[in-house]
Amino acid sequence: MTASSLIQQGVNAVTQGNLTEAENCFRQAFLLARKETGRFNLGAANLIRLLHQQNKNQEVVTIAEELGMEQMLKLPQICILMAAESALKSGDNRVSESFYRSLYAKYPQEKVVVLGISQAMILLGDLDEADDILLNYARVNVADAEIETNLAVIALEKGNLCDAEAHYRKASNLAAKTFVVHYNLGKYLRMHGDLDEALAEFDTCIEIVPTAVEAMIAKAETLRSKGQEKESRELYIKAMEKNGLNREQIIEIVKPILAVAIEKADMETCRKYLEKTTTEIRSDFRLKAIIYDLPEELQNEFGDGADLYDPRKLVASKNFIDNLGYLEKIKEQVLSHKSLIKDRPGKPTRGGKQSHEIMETSNKELKILKQELEHALINYANNLPASIRPAAHSTFKISGWAVSLESGGHQLRHSHPEAIASGVLYLSIPTDMYLNEDDKQGSLYFSSGARKPGEGSMYIKATMGKLVMFPSYMPHETIPFQSKQDRICLAVNLIKVR
Repeated sequence: MTASSLIQQGVNAVTQGNLTEAENCFRQAFLLARKETGRFNLGAANLIRLLHQQNKNQEVVTIAEELGMEQMLKLPQICILMAAESALKSGDNRVSESFYRSLYAKYPQEKVVVLGISQAMILLGDLDEADDILLNYARVNVADAEIETNLAVIALEKGNLCDAEAHYRKASNLAAKTFVVHYNLGKYLRMHGDLDEALAEFDTCIEIVPTAVEAMIAKAETLRSKGQEKESRELYIKAMEKNGLNREQIIEIVKPILAVAIEKADMETCRKYLEKTTTEIRSDFRLKAIIYDLPEELQNEFGDGADLYDPRKLVASKNFIDNLGYLEKIKEQVLSHKSLIKDRPGKPTRGGKQSHEIMETSNKELKILKQELEHALINYANNLPASIRPAAHSTFKISGWAVSLESGGHQLRHSHPEAIASGVLYLSIPTDMYLNEDDKQGSLYFSSGARKPGEGSMYIKATMGKLVMFPSYMPHETIPFQSKQDRICLAVNLIKVR
C-alpha cells in the first residue's frame, strides 16, 4: 500500500470517528515517506494534527524528533505550531523554543507565536530575550491581557515586584470579565501584596465561574495566610464536597488540610482525609511530602511504610567530582549565568542567589556534567524501594539550577515533588565554614518528621565535589553559616517524561 492510499484511508477513518485506525494509517504513511529523502511527509503532517487534537503531546514530540528539524520545517506552519505547543506542554522546552523560533522568524507579530516563544524562553531562563520579544509586539499592536501577563511573569522572575504588579493589574483592566487575569492577580497579591485585595480577586473569579474549584482553593489559602483558620478550613471542606474533582484538585485540597492538622497534632483529621483519597493519589509525591511529617503508624497505613520517610535509609551521598579545576569551570559558568537572582521570589533561598534553569545549555562542561548527573540519578532512582521506583523503560530529563549563598544565608524547608529523585552537587564551599568536626553550619538537613528528635534526622556536610541524592518528596533545608566566602551548589531534579 502506498503512502497516499494510507493517508486517504486514514482520512476516511477520521470522518467515521475511528481515531485508532486513522492514527495507524497516518503512522504507516509517515514511515513510508521517511524512506524517500526530501519528500514532503504528508503522513507526518496528518499524524501530528491527529495526536495534537487528542492531547498526546509526548507522542507529537517523538514524531517531530524522528522526523528531524530539517523535515519538520517543510511541514505546514500549523503542524510546526502544534509541535511547538505539544513540546511546551510536555516539558520539552528547548524543543519547543526551536520550533517557535522558526515560526517567529516569519511571523514576529503573530500573537500565538509571540506568547509561545516567550513562555518557552521563560521556562529556559532566557528572560531578557523573552522580554524584548513581548515588548516589540506590544509596541506595534493594541494592548493585550495575555501579553501583559507574560511580561508580569518575567518581571516577577527577575524580582521586579512593582513592574510585575503593574503588568498583572493592566491585564486585569484589559480583560475585566476574564477569570484567569483575576486569578493571576490574586495569586500575585497573596504572595507579594495585600491579602484583602487578593481575596477580592478570588471572589471575582468565583462570580465569573461559580464552579471554579481553583478559585475556592486559592481563597482558602489566602484566608489561612490571614490567620482565619476556621474560614479557610470550611472553604477547603466545601471544595472537597464538589462533584467531579480531578486528581490535581483533590491533592491541592487535601495537602493544606493535612498540613494544618499536623501543626495542631490532630491525627484524627489526618486519618479522616487520607481515607478520602485513593492509593493512587496517596502515591503522589506532593502528598508523600506531607505524609513525611505524620507518625509512623499513619505512614505505615497510608504512605507505603515508614521506611520511605526515614532519610537515613534513602539519602545517598558520594564524592562525585575530584577535579578541582573542573569544579572551578562549572562555578564560573554558574556565577556568570544571567538568571542568577538575589532572593528569587517564590523560592526557598534566603540570603543568596538562585538561578533559573541552567542545564539547558550549549556550554561543553555543563553538557557533560548534565549527562553524568542524569546517569547517577537514574541509577539511584532505579534502586529505590519498589513503591517509589520509576517503572521499567521510563524515560527522564534533568532539570537544574544554581544556588549561591552568602554568609548567614540558608534555604527554607522545601521539597521537589514534581520529580522522582533530586540531588545537590557542591561546587564551592567556604574553607572556614566548618570550625570543628561537630559543626553543622552550612549542612544539608533532613528533619526527623514526626519521629523523636535525633531518631530520624540527618545532617550532611557540604564538601566540594560531593553529590547528595534523595527521593524528591523528602523535605530538606540548609543550616545558616557564617563566612567571608559563598557556598555554591547545583540542585538537580530527575523528572520522568514517560
